[in-house]
Amino acid sequence: MLAGVAIASSNASICWSNGLQHNQARTEEIFNTLFSCVKTIARLARSFMG
Repeated sequence: MLAGVAIASSNASICWSNGLQHNQARTEEIFNTLFSCVKTIARLARSFMG
């Protein structure tokens, strides 16, 4: 469980920094990127929780 949280946190940080690197892109693209990161993390969390 803790490993799952650590992995999800790490992925969130990577997604966030990737989003910030592209902060000159359209706002819509940034939101789409972050939304897809959130969906991925949610999927990971569900798999770790069984």
